[in-house]
Amino acid sequence: MAMLPSEIILDEILPKLPVKSLLRFKSISKEFETLISSPNFILHHLRHSLSSATNRLLITSRNSGLYTSDLDSPGNPPIPLPLPDFFRPDPEDCIIGFCNGLLLLSDGVDFLLINPSTGFYSAIPRIDGPVYYNRFGFGYDAVNDDYKIAAIDVHHIAVLNLRDKLWRHFDSSRVDYIESVPGCRRDAAVYDNHLCHWLFWCQLQKKHRIVCFDLLIENWTQDIPLPNYNDDNSSTELHFADMLFEDCRDERNDVTALHVLDGFLSVLTQSNTGPDGYDVWVMKEYGIKESWVKLFRFSDTRCTPLAFGGGSSSEVLCKTGSPGRNRLKWYNVRDKEYKNAEIHDHGVKRLYDARVINGSLVRVPGGKRIGGNMQGGKRKR
Repeated sequence: MAMLPSEIILDEILPKLPVKSLLRFKSISKEFETLISSPNFILHHLRHSLSSATNRLLITSRNSGLYTSDLDSPGNPPIPLPLPDFFRPDPEDCIIGFCNGLLLLSDGVDFLLINPSTGFYSAIPRIDGPVYYNRFGFGYDAVNDDYKIAAIDVHHIAVLNLRDKLWRHFDSSRVDYIESVPGCRRDAAVYDNHLCHWLFWCQLQKKHRIVCFDLLIENWTQDIPLPNYNDDNSSTELHFADMLFEDCRDERNDVTALHVLDGFLSVLTQSNTGPDGYDVWVMKEYGIKESWVKLFRFSDTRCTPLAFGGGSSSEVLCKTGSPGRNRLKWYNVRDKEYKNAEIHDHGVKRLYDARVINGSLVRVPGGKRIGGNMQGGKRKR
């Protein structure tokens, strides 16, 4: 049987495989282990993973811990995510951020960085000082080839780079009176790996603001403009009940969520035709107000979109419900119908949170394998 050319194997086949398959292939030969462990291949595999709707992991936080599921094989049961013995995450509020397949977790005091695909982790020192930080961003500084964590409380900022694991503290110039939006996540919506965004309500200006902290320059940038969601004229004529609703609606609840969907900055806004749903907007050109596009509307006001289905823009994986009673559902944009995600067929209950991340071989700086050897060390025989 004729062998495939090596360039096809290296460039076309291996980078498209999931991490669990590549880790098994490392035991085939020394050549395969060297190749799959090389920085060039890890980067090649990551780029393919980020540019395609494959090799994605669903991370769910539940009363019994964290679980991973393969979105390419939704019928397979969720797998408990092994964690170090010293780390006990709070299932209600443990996912802090993710970047390039790395997941940042918190137990309320300490942090843990882990690659759920490879099982390597690194403990992150707690933030010292009297300030209580309630918003976090995690991303990658491509200029310095380093991962960074930003913690903010509006008036103070702390930044840690994983190379030296030292927190550096700054006074924030963002002194406007802003407050959290009900239900908005504390982890940042991170665009292009280094631009961390949070949604706030500005009491002085009586409007929502999307503030942005750039991990490259370690400073605030200009606010990101919101869409004209109250000026949308695509709907039919307003009914009398809808007009009454418009008069009494609390403007602070008009924009309820900020996240990244399919690589674009996205917001969830209350429909301007009444309290029957929320509109999903995406910013097609970053920073350009006119590029906001309304994609679709949810009839379930408790829905949060997580990711589009693989190879399809008509189905969206959503989290819906309340903490501890959330469900994962597929929403068909065309038919406007929901169906339960298959993950619930395997007896894993009490869902608190969920994130979709890309599986990757990216190394955890200074990482150790859970219950095993140092990252990059000798293989166990």
